[in-house]
Amino acid sequence: MNAKKYLIKYFLCLAAFFFSLSGFAQSNSAANYPIRPIKVIIGFTAGGPTDIIARVLAKEMTLNLGQPVIVENIAGANSMIATNAALNAAPDGYTLFCASLHFNVNPILKKNVYKPLQDFVAIEQVANLPMVMVTSPESPYKTVNDVVQAAKARPGVINYAISGNGSSGHLTAEMFAEEAHLQMTGIPYKGNGPALMDVMAGRVDFMFYPIVGVPELAKNNRIRVLATGTKARSPDFPGVPTMNEAGFKGFEDTAPWVGYFAPKGTPESVVKRLNAAITKALANPEVITSIKNLGAEPVGGSSAEFQAFLKADVARWTKIVKAANIKDE
Repeated sequence: MNAKKYLIKYFLCLAAFFFSLSGFAQSNSAANYPIRPIKVIIGFTAGGPTDIIARVLAKEMTLNLGQPVIVENIAGANSMIATNAALNAAPDGYTLFCASLHFNVNPILKKNVYKPLQDFVAIEQVANLPMVMVTSPESPYKTVNDVVQAAKARPGVINYAISGNGSSGHLTAEMFAEEAHLQMTGIPYKGNGPALMDVMAGRVDFMFYPIVGVPELAKNNRIRVLATGTKARSPDFPGVPTMNEAGFKGFEDTAPWVGYFAPKGTPESVVKRLNAAITKALANPEVITSIKNLGAEPVGGSSAEFQAFLKADVARWTKIVKAANIKDE
């Protein structure tokens, strides 16, 4: 063997040796996970439902994992900034992403962005925030059917508040219009707060709103709940029918969800460790109470179950976005 061939063989063997060491180190690191603090990125400002749920879970996950779990808010661009930060993080389990509905909707509306089912690993779905159909307490509409009949009698005249393009309220209203074969007018707002204020004041006919805070408003007669997007009647509104009872199926699936993700390539053993820690947290009665106090419903489950849910969620909203011809702003 001449010197040139010998050197080539030597360096190939050396490269293979160091590669095996690297693989061993990575495997060993995953086996000992976690050995340092874990960061959870959120694409919304502090104080919102997703943020509160993530912070409640972070406290329990810290105890379950033996390392600090720290929440970092990176708001802006319908959570796209936070999503990209999580997408580009090292796939080692030390940067997680706590996301909601925008995670699936953004790629439907925008071109050349991430692929939710391919670029991330689903860890666990932790909660749902059911939608409720609300109107002013002084509104002439007492039932969902009242809205349907008014919209059919005056096509394009009945309006609804939109808290943002592609938001849960926007998509749910479009789903309602599609199923009831209605022509209505969407009124855009910058956020749920301003939208709800105008609905309560009677300046807009109705809207679909995440349940957070609505029970207290209804109790004080500041808002009227026409129906809930829940499988069974909500204990917060025992006299209010579900959308299914009102004749519209599948609206329990419109609930904005909250779930945890990791970048693609995160070791399976790490994903399982995180899933176990989150599942244990969701079994804590105090955590369950905190989530339910928001009006949310704890979920839980395996990584595979969450992945299957996400696939169905993407298909559902893709259909609605195309049918309603919703465009990116």
